[in-house]
Amino acid sequence: PRIPMWTGDLILKAIGGAGLRAADTNMFGKGSSDPYLKVTLTTNNETLKWKSKTIKKTLAPTWNEQHTFSISSASVPALLVEVYDQDLKADDFLGESVVAMPDKEGELPHKLVLVTNKKKNKHDAQGTASISLQWVPKKPHRFVWGSK
Repeated sequence: PRIPMWTGDLILKAIGGAGLRAADTNMFGKGSSDPYLKVTLTTNNETLKWKSKTIKKTLAPTWNEQHTFSISSASVPALLVEVYDQDLKADDFLGESVVAMPDKEGELPHKLVLVTNKKKNKHDAQGTASISLQWVPKKPHRFVWGSK
């Protein structure tokens, strides 16, 4: 049987953010957010999700987290990175970016410029999110009959 073209592990490192929009204001009018990343990886046969920890009261969060997605897909997976501000009721959308899958092995850093999505929030997105991606393809197993 053939192994699908995209079979392996995608290692995502959530590094940090900068210049994010202030979604919360305190009584002194100073703004901040409680940002976290929401990552959605879509393949031809499944949708995988991961969420980073929330960093309180900052517009320049440092996540320093890692997550591994195990993939087996016949088509190129799509990766969506969203930044949200955590609130007690509904979380505020701060921005998003679509990321291309790495086409070679090795760790590739990405500084994502967050873009607006008016369907998710009327406010304009601002700032960046820094991540790195590392593609580790699964090698096909070779069996040799008669060997020990």
